[in-house]
Amino acid sequence: MLVEQRDQQCASDADCARFPGARCDPGAHVCVPADGAPPGACDGGDGCYGCTPTTNEQLLNACTDAACRPFDNRRLGNLRDGALPPLPATGAGGGR
Repeated sequence: MLVEQRDQQCASDADCARFPGARCDPGAHVCVPADGAPPGACDGGDGCYGCTPTTNEQLLNACTDAACRPFDNRRLGNLRDGALPPLPATGAGGGR
């Protein structure tokens, strides 16, 4: 846990550079997300990012309505012993 000992966390955006995607709120003198949402407001279920992403990290962690569907392994029935067939031989119509 980090505890701020000063009464002001920042005076300018440069003071918030240690927090990716943050800017300084000059009225409250605290670092806030650059998209203007208060800290914690973008915490979605299961740790995803619930606000509009503005950084690559936020985009990669964005909340979605996607659902996980297990892959049906029976679709792999045409593979011998569950393995890929051998590659074609080179030469005579097989490439190089």
